[in-house]
Amino acid sequence: MTSRVEAFFVGVSVPSAQEVNDAFWQACSGGYLRTAEYLLSRGADVNWVPDYAKQTPLEIATSVDTGRQALVRLLREKGTR
Repeated sequence: MTSRVEAFFVGVSVPSAQEVNDAFWQACSGGYLRTAEYLLSRGADVNWVPDYAKQTPLEIATSVDTGRQALVRLLREKGTR
């Protein structure tokens, strides 16, 4: 997953801040720790909530299952609310 996301940052056209934030939220939703870390390094907002959702990245990361502790720890370390 991360290699596919990295490909969007190569070249002339890079993702907008909203696209980065949306991808970060989706990575948190899917439990993709490495992708979430990569997107944070590219400026993703750790507290961004998309218009179509009501949950923060931390809330969505914890809502699906309990196998996401590493992602939850990362989000808390980065100052999420």
